[in-house]
Amino acid sequence: MRRTLTTRRKFLTATGGLTIAGLALSGNATAEETDVSRSTFKLREGTEEETTVYETVADEDGPTVVVVGGMHGDEEAGYRAANYVREWAIGAGTLVTIPRANARAVERGTRNGPDGVDLNRQFEVGERPGTELAREIWNLVRRYDPDMLIDLHESRGIYRDDQDPGLGQAVFHSQQQKAYDEAEEAVRYVNRNHVSNPRYLFKKSLATGPDMPPYGLLIYKASYDLGATSHLVETYEEAGGVDKRVGWQLQIVRQLINDLLSGDSDEEVDDEPGGDEPEDDTGGDDSDGDAGEGDGSDGDGGDDGSGGEPNQGPTARIETNPANADELDLSSDDVVTLDGSASSDADGEIASYDWNVEGLGKIANGGGSGDTVDVTFTGCGEMLVTLTVTDADGATDTAQVTLSTLPPIRE
Repeated sequence: MRRTLTTRRKFLTATGGLTIAGLALSGNATAEETDVSRSTFKLREGTEEETTVYETVADEDGPTVVVVGGMHGDEEAGYRAANYVREWAIGAGTLVTIPRANARAVERGTRNGPDGVDLNRQFEVGERPGTELAREIWNLVRRYDPDMLIDLHESRGIYRDDQDPGLGQAVFHSQQQKAYDEAEEAVRYVNRNHVSNPRYLFKKSLATGPDMPPYGLLIYKASYDLGATSHLVETYEEAGGVDKRVGWQLQIVRQLINDLLSGDSDEEVDDEPGGDEPEDDTGGDDSDGDAGEGDGSDGDGGDDGSGGEPNQGPTARIETNPANADELDLSSDDVVTLDGSASSDADGEIASYDWNVEGLGKIANGGGSGDTVDVTFTGCGEMLVTLTVTDADGATDTAQVTLSTLPPIRE
């Protein structure tokens, strides 16, 4: 059964002014007062797999975005974030949200439902999806033919460039240049404004594609079969409390869809924080967790409230000598030069460079405060180097590089 209502609200690339674990999802949005119609309907209605789809349509024509959460039932931040997204108002186009795609798995708190099938491995490119639930989800996606699809997940490992041991704190994008640009902007914004611990900075990566594992992902099928720009968002389950991770996911979705669904107005929206997570009629436990290490509540950059032009903030960049050192298997006695001088500030100059080393390495020439440093290994393994640049207004941006050395060959 479809339920429809019409409401008059401002478009927010936020959650109605919601504050989650110190992340005020409000302000810095452009929109106008607009009519939106809302409707709900069921997939797999009358079965144990029944789940709700939420549709929001603005009066102004525009693109279509589909947001999916809960493909894996033990990835709480993903389905909770999608449950907030379904309440967002939009200035143009259509927003379709499936907060709990695998409702049985969400209810059980397990990756898969009782059948043991991994839902996000059922969407082979060019083929019929593997289960009834997957087919209904795909038929819905195909019917809406979205311009963008976003799939929200979590992982138990943290992303490294070799994708081992996990995928957390990353946005994986489809092959289009537009998708790369969308992910780049979203990751840069969230890292600059909402992640204070360098270990938990988000990375972006090209999704491997349908011919390489993991096979059967929904983002692959949406991209290759429909041409949609597609993004899989992963937060790391140990990066902070669940509220913190939900906030990060919402900020990334906000940045990804803002240009698509905000409409034509240049009016600024300044919402007061507050509000509750929308009630979910599919059930499940939405209890809050505590924010842990990596609290990104104190964002840098943005408008300082003085009435002038907002500070644009710097952009950090690391170049290496030897070139592409992060792709090399280095020796334990190698010295790698890291150069941050390509960092930039669109409306000023870089005021300071701060380097930090984690893992099996150290800064060879001391200080760690110039635009160029040398690093050396103190053992065999990985060295994570972080550059934080600060502009004259105190805004920061961060770049990272992971260097690896292999153990010596023994005869």
